[in-house]
Amino acid sequence: MSTTSFSFIYVTDGHDSDDFARFEPFVQLPPRKDLPDYYEIIPNPVDIKSFRKRVKGVHGKQAATGVSEFKSWAAFEEAASYLWKNAFHYNEDGSDIFLLAKDLQVGLTCFFTTGNC
Repeated sequence: MSTTSFSFIYVTDGHDSDDFARFEPFVQLPPRKDLPDYYEIIPNPVDIKSFRKRVKGVHGKQAATGVSEFKSWAAFEEAASYLWKNAFHYNEDGSDIFLLAKDLQVGLTCFFTTGNC
């Protein structure tokens, strides 16, 4: 098993790292016009961009409040888990996105547990 760095959690806007680029399919939700059934199949669509906004306390187009929506670490972990749960549910087992989601799950779960992966 390979070790993956998850420095993308700390990436500032406009400064992509190689680690962040690897998970680009999770940055923004797929356009409704391209995958309309995704929004029928997935009850809790989430992407990294909207997740980061929730962490920073951004509501709509307003400036960040600096107060996270997540009131506990467990709430944060549960919300983050939808990044891979949705990919597992929608994509075929063994597909590129499914496997990338597995890497995301393993790496973030390690990060959540140890803080260093």
